[in-house]
Amino acid sequence: MASKTDNFKKKNNNRNIGALIGSIVILLIVVVSFVLSPALSKLGQSQTSDIVLGSYGNEKITFSFLKETPFRQELASLSNNSTDTMDPRLAQVAYKRAVTKAAAIEEFNSNGYLITKEQLDNAVLNSGYYNVNGSFSPSVFKNTTEAKKQELRVNIKREMQVESWMYHTIIQQKRSSKYLEFISSMSNKKRNFDYITYDYSDYPDELVLDYASSNPKKFTELSLSRITVKDMKTADEVINKLKNNENTFGELAMSYSTDNFKTSNGEMSSTTYEYELESIFGITNSDDLLNSKVGDLPVVVEKDGSVILLTLNSEIVKPDFKDLTNIRSYMLSFERGIIEDYFYDKINSNTSNELAALGKEIKSTGLFSINFGGEQLLSTSIDRVSQNSIFSRAVNNDNFFTTLFSLENDTLSEPIVLGDTISVFKLKEELVDDTNTQEFILSSLDRALLNYKSQVSEDLILKSDKYVDNFYTGYFEILKINQGI
Repeated sequence: MASKTDNFKKKNNNRNIGALIGSIVILLIVVVSFVLSPALSKLGQSQTSDIVLGSYGNEKITFSFLKETPFRQELASLSNNSTDTMDPRLAQVAYKRAVTKAAAIEEFNSNGYLITKEQLDNAVLNSGYYNVNGSFSPSVFKNTTEAKKQELRVNIKREMQVESWMYHTIIQQKRSSKYLEFISSMSNKKRNFDYITYDYSDYPDELVLDYASSNPKKFTELSLSRITVKDMKTADEVINKLKNNENTFGELAMSYSTDNFKTSNGEMSSTTYEYELESIFGITNSDDLLNSKVGDLPVVVEKDGSVILLTLNSEIVKPDFKDLTNIRSYMLSFERGIIEDYFYDKINSNTSNELAALGKEIKSTGLFSINFGGEQLLSTSIDRVSQNSIFSRAVNNDNFFTTLFSLENDTLSEPIVLGDTISVFKLKEELVDDTNTQEFILSSLDRALLNYKSQVSEDLILKSDKYVDNFYTGYFEILKINQGI
């Protein structure tokens, strides 16, 4: 017996994955016993059959009031610090974990993998379940029931199957050395630039006013009411009632209209500008509407298979251009080319190679490397190096990288559009870094691959024909039994 005990001690000192798995299983057994069981034992005394929450192939995910199941183990581990052991949020997380493990065990078995008796024996012995003060206790082993011994073996075997399958399908990574070399080389050359930025809001008010004065019709304001009907026959019926003064436009809107404005007697809540008529109503020629008056018969238009009748609530308001906010907003949406041309001309008229000559504050980007698309493995991406929000768009702008990394010393760049800004750059410094960054990139890549493969694995499980989801039905059955329904 002494030699056998020594053997246990030796294996316990050289803990392997079996020891770790055994410790986890023991912890779950303790948690189930002291956290979940007291809360449920009284409620489930009459419930003897397992409640099936789902399955993956031959592996079922079940709940039992009277015995431990993998789902209850997961739930117990999550609810250790919760007073509500049947919290639906925790139950969903526990179920998801149980499904993942059930799928791992099913795939492990169906693909011909095997846990040998020797491997399982070693894992059980190294689990520490039969230890006292860190050493194997023959009396604990002897006094443990055969049922408990078998339960421990089953639980440890399941965890070994899960760990083995996860290792071979998710944790074990395959990497391309060429990909690593390419990613590493991207960060070798870094550049720092001084730059100035013109914001589109810098476009002069007088030029906004010039545009508005040349296009007054666009900014004419109309207060409209509408009736939407299904066909011209119905539209004619509405118009005839208006001609005969049988009803007001608002009354007919309440009776006939199929749009959301019928509840407000057809009145549209906001003012409509002339330039919006095409996008809202499909009107390309607004003359009929602009020439109408309050009380006139409605203008009829067809759009998207419906017929719309439009009438004025009040007289048309012609623009006075005291407030240019709406005109500036319109130009940003529909006349960006005019604004960009202004700044391009302003920049190109500068004959100096100095940014200061452009009359704007000079800022620096900081050292960054070529990283189109914002590859997360590189910390030298422009959107991370600089806090300026305009560079959040730069990572997907190939012209940005092409222009700046081909820019020669003492030369101003061509203007580069980034969002609602135009910037000009000048090379400040260049650093060619031959430091081997592969170790950092390798660890980052491992994390990225692990997260990606874990998500892919989860998606494949949930979309598999082997997966059957019965969680909500089973969960509500548990709640009904708990509540004595």
